[in-house]
Amino acid sequence: MQLLDASFGQYLFDLFFYLILCFISWRLVGKRDRLTFVWLLIVAFCVLSFFAGDWFHYRSQLPYIDKSYSEPLYYYFAILSFRNYFLFRFLVWGCATLLFFYISKVNDLDQSSLLFVFILLFLPTFCYARASLAMSSYFLGLSLWANMRQKHFKVSIFITGSFFIVLSFFFHRSFLPIIALSPLVFFKFNRGFIVLLIILIPLFMRALSMVLNLAAEDSLIDGEEFEAFSATAQGYANQTRHVFNWKFTLISNLKHIGLYIPFIYILFRTKFSKHRVRLPRYLEKIFIVDFFIYLLATVFFLLSISQDSSDVLGYRFLYMTGIPTTVLMAYLLQKHELTKVKAFLLFFCTWLSTVGLILGKLLSL
Repeated sequence: MQLLDASFGQYLFDLFFYLILCFISWRLVGKRDRLTFVWLLIVAFCVLSFFAGDWFHYRSQLPYIDKSYSEPLYYYFAILSFRNYFLFRFLVWGCATLLFFYISKVNDLDQSSLLFVFILLFLPTFCYARASLAMSSYFLGLSLWANMRQKHFKVSIFITGSFFIVLSFFFHRSFLPIIALSPLVFFKFNRGFIVLLIILIPLFMRALSMVLNLAAEDSLIDGEEFEAFSATAQGYANQTRHVFNWKFTLISNLKHIGLYIPFIYILFRTKFSKHRVRLPRYLEKIFIVDFFIYLLATVFFLLSISQDSSDVLGYRFLYMTGIPTTVLMAYLLQKHELTKVKAFLLFFCTWLSTVGLILGKLLSL
C-alpha cells in the first residue's frame, strides 16, 4: 500500500534542502558565477518535493494515465518515463525549469537575481503541481510576443510565441482564460485605466458570477475541444467552501498574501511612486498581463467570500502570477531599485508559509 503523506525524514529532508537553496541564492546575488548547478538543484528539489500534497497523488495516478487523461500530453510523459515516478517528475519539472530558464534569457535577466527571487518567492509553489509546466510554456510564449519590436515584426518569433502560448492549454486546461488575455501585450495602458479597473471590481464580480452560473448549468462553452475545460469550470462552480483548522488557514493566507505583496510593491514603484521606475517596454507588457491575472484572482477571492463558496479558482489564478512577478522583481533587484534584504522582507510571508508548513507537518507527526 502506498503512503499518502510524507514521512518525518522526507519532511526534514525537504526543509533542509529548501533552506540550503535559500542560503545559496542569497550568497550568489550580484555574482556572475556559472549557475547551472543551481538550476539543477531546483529540478532536484521539484522531483523530491515530498511536502507538496500532490506529490503522492500524482504517484498514485501515474500507472493509470492513458490517452483519455484530462491533458493527454502527460500520457506521453508517462510512456517516456517508463512510468517511473521519479523519472516522470524529472521530465515534467525539468521541462518546466528549462522553459523558465529561457524566459530569463528572452527578458535579458541577471541569473543570480532571478534565482534569488524565484527560490524565495515561487519555488515552493512551482514544485507543487504539473500546472507549472503550463505556466512556463505560456510565459515563454508571452515573453517572445512582448519582445517583438513593432517596427521590426518577425513572423517567426510571433509563430514561436503563439506555439508556446497555445501549448500551455494542453499542459493544463485551466490556462484557457489566461490565453485569452494574451493580446493585451499589444496594447498600452496608463495608470488611470489601472485605477479604473480596480474601481470596477464589483462589476467584474457580478459578471464572473454569471459566468460561473452558466458553468453550473453546463452551458459555458460548446465544442469537444473545450469539453474538459468546461467540465472543470462546472466542478469549481458547484464547489462549496471547505473549512480547515486554524493552522492550515494561517499558512494558506500567509502564502496568498505573500504573493500579493511583491506585486503591490511593483505597482507602486512603477506607476504611483514620486520617483517611478520605468520598466522596459517588453516588461511593461508582461506587467499588464500580470496585473490582469491578479485582478482575475482577486475577483474570484472576493466572490468566494461573498457567496461562501470555494476559493480554489482564486488561488489557482493567483499562482499563475508567480513567474511574471518573479521576472519583474528580478529586474528591479538587478537594477538596484531594491536591496536583497528589502526583497527578502517582501517575500517573507511566502518564505514563512513554506517553512511553517513543513515545520507544522514535522511537529504533528
